[in-house]
Amino acid sequence: MSAGSEPDPSESRPDVLAPLRPIALVVIVVASGCFIWAVHAGDVFLICTSMILGGSLGLFAGLVAGVSLPDTTLTIGAITGLFEGVVRGFSLFGVVGAIVGGPLALVAGMIVSIPLMMILVLILCLVM
Repeated sequence: MSAGSEPDPSESRPDVLAPLRPIALVVIVVASGCFIWAVHAGDVFLICTSMILGGSLGLFAGLVAGVSLPDTTLTIGAITGLFEGVVRGFSLFGVVGAIVGGPLALVAGMIVSIPLMMILVLILCLVM
């Protein structure tokens, strides 16, 4: 074998998981929407089921597709906040409430997800 035929380590290989990332993010969004729907339905069993199954499914989809844990957690927090803001805003103030409440709750959901993300990373560091 000649030295010229070896692959260059600086060349990056094609990312096989790149097409799966949007699908994983859609799974995370759907799981967040199901959780908000369960909360507004008011059934405790449905809330617990959607939290456990939806959270596990969202984290699993993110890990399989190569989405990092902080990105997955931020997506869950942001989308859940957005959905909650739109639903609460619309039920209280109509369309204007949904338009104003959605972005406000989106920011609040991202802020709330930061401590959760730090706890998850700490737990993963302690376990591994």
